[in-house]
Amino acid sequence: MSDFQLPRRAFLGLTLASSAAKGQGLAIRSVASGSDAERAGVQAGDLLLALDRNPATDLVEVRTLLRALRAGDPLLLELSRAGGAFEVELELSEFPLERYAAARILLGQVQSGGVWLRTLAVVPDTQGPHPVVVYLPGAHWASEEYPLDLENPVPALASALSAAGVATLRIERGGVGDSQGPPCSRTDFETELAGYRAGLGQLLASDWASPQRVFLFGHSLGAMVAPLLAESAGVAGIVTFGASAMPISEGLVGALVRHAERQPDRETARRRAGLVSELVRLVCAGKTPAEVFAERPDIASAAPAHFAADQAYQRVVRFYHQLERAGLRGAWSRVGCDVLAIHGSDDWITTLDDSRAIAEAAGGRGAALELEAIDHQLSPPGSARPKLAPALATAIVDWLRARL
Repeated sequence: MSDFQLPRRAFLGLTLASSAAKGQGLAIRSVASGSDAERAGVQAGDLLLALDRNPATDLVEVRTLLRALRAGDPLLLELSRAGGAFEVELELSEFPLERYAAARILLGQVQSGGVWLRTLAVVPDTQGPHPVVVYLPGAHWASEEYPLDLENPVPALASALSAAGVATLRIERGGVGDSQGPPCSRTDFETELAGYRAGLGQLLASDWASPQRVFLFGHSLGAMVAPLLAESAGVAGIVTFGASAMPISEGLVGALVRHAERQPDRETARRRAGLVSELVRLVCAGKTPAEVFAERPDIASAAPAHFAADQAYQRVVRFYHQLERAGLRGAWSRVGCDVLAIHGSDDWITTLDDSRAIAEAAGGRGAALELEAIDHQLSPPGSARPKLAPALATAIVDWLRARL
């Protein structure tokens, strides 16, 4: 067994945005409480001019530089406040851990495709081995670790499950958080799926986990991973939220149509949604946005900014090409375990019929459930930021208890 320990990322604590004066630094929108930047006196409203003498002019480039920082690294920030320039020299500290009342968090790592991925397990303080829920995230191309926001649905669900004696596992995508690898935006679906498979395989050999009592919870896109993951390793059950069993192109088109129906000028929104729907279908079928735009200037004029070159929705188009061919409905018919497909009544990204289709595909062991007043982000509608709806946590815990 390798003695390698995946280095912990740094806790610089800056939220950045492009500044009004282009080419003259990046605006510091917020500074995290307790972070290295706060301790050094950096304030929201300052301008970041350079990092280690590298000019801070491009937001993507600076984020790439920041993502490479690890605890213990030195860092020189050049800043401006009220027109006056100054420098701050730091030695970076470790990103903090989530804290739980009756559980401990275990940091681990798993190797997949030649890179190391971070794993995060929340293990109840009670005696194990424990049943485990593996969390499979939606289309959120960032770390699923939230030590500064424990009301976020991910740690909040882990807390509710640990109180019920159930452990949770997160397998971070490549290129986010502590994980190695190229930026998540350049990783295809098969590579991402391989990482989840590696993490699940490692879990089944963990002494704190009960391998016969491993469940999957797939949120939105994560629910498209769930049946494919279950095919490679038997699981005791699957819960989904805001999910669909149809090909990714049809799921995206349905969401575009429903979004158009919610707009004040429906006719204009419908026309634009029609063109973007054509773009989505062509991209998922195998083309790049650049190829579509060259052939169809009318689509180019309506396309959202996140369709460009070989990228769509902040991922390389190979991701969607592979997911489109994954055969999700057939995979759901082969899972061979109990399935609960949950829909929130305020979730317009997916529908109750989508959840019913998953339950139907799973055969006699599938069931669909709609919960009132929950949106696609697992939150009560109107929440200022994602916050776990209590009814959803209760439904998941009750369903698990019935099977444990």
